[in-house]
Amino acid sequence: AVLQQVAPSVMAALGKGPPQLTSATATFGTSVIRGPDWKWGDQDGNGQGTVAPPDWVKVTWNSGGGNKYRVGAEGAHDLILAEAHGRHPAGAVVKQDMVEANMVVIRGPDWKWGTQDGNSTGKTSITDGWARVEWANGASNFYRIGAEGCH
Repeated sequence: AVLQQVAPSVMAALGKGPPQLTSATATFGTSVIRGPDWKWGDQDGNGQGTVAPPDWVKVTWNSGGGNKYRVGAEGAHDLILAEAHGRHPAGAVVKQDMVEANMVVIRGPDWKWGTQDGNSTGKTSITDGWARVEWANGASNFYRIGAEGCH
């Protein structure tokens, strides 16, 4: 789905703002442009980008802690599936192209985070108000889609 940029004067006349990307609508492959709260300079080359699968994923551990872990970032994989998930068996290394919400995970082959996991299982979440975008100019970064009350 491509978010079309509509002239602000037209939207104002209709009494509406532009459509906003949210955690609920940010699916991988969605085409995006700058939103009303953009504060990231020229990172986008003033062009269109595509919501990309995360190379870091947030995990909440059953022991109570949580953080973001690598699922391809830096060429590393910090997580393994503790339980089968969809077509992926328990014991599979969690990779960028298979990340989904609510995957039950444990430490993976490249774990370097000490005891952050409390030696327990955890569940993944895709976003906490942020989405990673790959821009047509080759740059990529994380951007707010509800975090800090901004889009």
